[in-house]
Amino acid sequence: MAQVWKVVEFQDRSAAVVPLIWLASIDGELCCYWPPLEEKKIEKAAMSYIPPAQGWHVHRGVRVLKTCGTYLKAQCSLQQSLEEGCRTADLQSEDEYGPRKRRPNKRYNEGDEKAPSRKGRQPPLIEPFLDSEWQFPSLNEDMGISTVISLLNNLREDNRQLKEEVGRLAQEVRAMRREMGRQETPQTSPLFPLPLSTMEEFKAAEALLKANGTQRKLMVSTLALCGGTEAGAIVRRMLRTLLSNGLASQFNWAGKGEKTAFKNTIVHDVLFGRLCTCTQQ
Repeated sequence: MAQVWKVVEFQDRSAAVVPLIWLASIDGELCCYWPPLEEKKIEKAAMSYIPPAQGWHVHRGVRVLKTCGTYLKAQCSLQQSLEEGCRTADLQSEDEYGPRKRRPNKRYNEGDEKAPSRKGRQPPLIEPFLDSEWQFPSLNEDMGISTVISLLNNLREDNRQLKEEVGRLAQEVRAMRREMGRQETPQTSPLFPLPLSTMEEFKAAEALLKANGTQRKLMVSTLALCGGTEAGAIVRRMLRTLLSNGLASQFNWAGKGEKTAFKNTIVHDVLFGRLCTCTQQ
C-alpha cells in the first residue's frame, strides 16, 4: 500500500501534516489520532508513517486540505495553505477560506505548557561612590597615593613581625623537643660506642644486649632520639646510628651468600621494637 500524507485542519483552525493511517471515520465524523509526544518526535513519527497506538489522543471534526504522495510535498502544501489560502481539490467543505493567518499547532505543546514568564523587580541602581581621598590627585594633592603607600608600609611591617614571631616560636619548639629528649634519655649511654664499626664490636654488643636488660633500655633510649615521620626514614636513621657503612655492607636480611642475616640479631629486635613504638605514637 502506497504511503500518503494529508494536510489536515483542526477545529481551532490550526493545521498539520499527518499520515493517512492517522485518520479514521468515527460516528460519521472524520477524526485524527495524535501521539502524546514532543513536537520533534511527532514530526518524526508522521514522517516515518508510524501507526496509531494505545493512549493516543483523538481530535474530532478535522478536514483534509491536501493529499500528497511524500511528506516533503505535504509540508510545502501546509506552508502554502497557511500563507496563500486554502485552494485544494481535497477540501472537505464547500466554503473557501480567504488568506489564512499563520497559527501554530497547539497540539505540539500539549502537556508541556510553560508558565508565562514574569518579570521580577529590577534591582535598584547603585550609584558609584568615590571617596575624594581615593580620587586621582593633582600634582599638589597626593592624599590618595600617600594613603596607599602608608598602608603598604604597615602591611610590610606586619609581615616582618609575623615572620619574626613564627621564627621565635619555632626555636622554642625545637628547644622543648631537645629538653624532652634529654629528660627521657638516661644520663648514661650504652657501654659500647656507636656506630659499631667492626663485626667484633657488633658481636660484643649483641652479647651485652642479650645478657643485660639495662643496656637494652639504654639502646632503646638512644634510638628514640632518631626522629622522622615515616617508617622508612626512621629505620634509615636508626641504622646509621647503629652501624657504620662498612659494617652494614656485611649484612642482608636473610643471610644469603656470605653475609650475616640481620633478622636473627638482638639489634634487629631492639630496632624494630622501637620502630613499632614510634608508629603507634
